[in-house]
Amino acid sequence: MSNLFIYIKTPPVWYSNICAHLVEHCVLYRGNLSAKDFYDVCDIKGESYFGYTRYDIHKSINPQKFIQMLCKPLDKKVFAKEMLALKQETAEEIFPDILRKKVENMLYGTSSKWTVLYPTWAEVIAYHTTYYKKNILLICDSGYTILENNLAISSAGKRSLTVKKQDIVSINGEKNKVTILPYTHRKSHVLLYFIEFLYDTYMEYTQRHMKWIYDSPASCMLELAEYVCIAIPQRVKYQISSAFLEEAKKHFCSVSLHEYARKIEVINLLYIWQLPSDKDVKAFIQSIDSAMVKKVLG
Repeated sequence: MSNLFIYIKTPPVWYSNICAHLVEHCVLYRGNLSAKDFYDVCDIKGESYFGYTRYDIHKSINPQKFIQMLCKPLDKKVFAKEMLALKQETAEEIFPDILRKKVENMLYGTSSKWTVLYPTWAEVIAYHTTYYKKNILLICDSGYTILENNLAISSAGKRSLTVKKQDIVSINGEKNKVTILPYTHRKSHVLLYFIEFLYDTYMEYTQRHMKWIYDSPASCMLELAEYVCIAIPQRVKYQISSAFLEEAKKHFCSVSLHEYARKIEVINLLYIWQLPSDKDVKAFIQSIDSAMVKKVLG
């Protein structure tokens, strides 16, 4: 594997990942390096999700030295410049940003919480000091094999898999059926991830290949710290047969399962500190029936 992934649990502040995103910008600033030192680390990439931040580094980079770089004190001048860059970056909303706002509105009944609140220097320092610590991060390779885990693992407990909210919402002028599940059980992520795979492959099969419609609709799944959700476009009527569902499950379990199970290990550790196995995920996928699919897709 050519790359390593370093994950840091970075929870949202005021229903936003702006603070985590700004810290990511600041720790990856490389304008103070020589040309040689810059090219040693130029391929490092960071991405802030809603609950964690992932850094992608080449295997030739010493991960411990990189972690030291992440954890060293921030520079106030860099903060000021990166704040301007972040404001430019976040000026235009994309589909997942709009969906996230719609979901928060469904959950809390107001969109006022989504007024963008950019953090102060003091808030960024406090956030970085709290979450950028060697003893609370996770390292894996690009195949999602965990190489170092400093996150605690909890027992799964007896948690039910239930729909929190479901509604038809308009995003960019198109109706979408949005389903929200509490992220208190690893099956929440597995179910919606498989539904996303099922819907998107069904649309590719029926729209792109059977009807030659190039722009077929695609679903969008998001993790939101305490919740996981999916948006299903409603512009095309669909009816997934039991036979198609069984073939999708068979393909997923034989082709896609291993990589996904590795990935979900990481995601679940970051969100709910649970560690499923390939066997757990496979058993749950095989238990998904038409009634469960219909509950999400309609």
